[in-house]
Amino acid sequence: MTKIAIVEDNRVIRESLMEFVKTDPECECVYVCATAKEALKEIPKRPVDIVLMDIQLPDISGIECTARLIQLIPEIKSSW
Repeated sequence: MTKIAIVEDNRVIRESLMEFVKTDPECECVYVCATAKEALKEIPKRPVDIVLMDIQLPDISGIECTARLIQLIPEIKSSW
């Protein structure tokens, strides 16, 4: 099972992505976060295989959030 986290501040897009992930029986949406701060708090608790990251988040950019997640979870792989 592929574990996925979604980090997106736009509610409509966030919910659409979540519904899309649910269409694949091999995927599980583990986290749905509206902010980078929420993602940085939650994702390290239960690391995921894939993070769908918005680039323009209101608190911390998606790029910075991704860099911090890589520091917090060294085994995570990034694909830009």
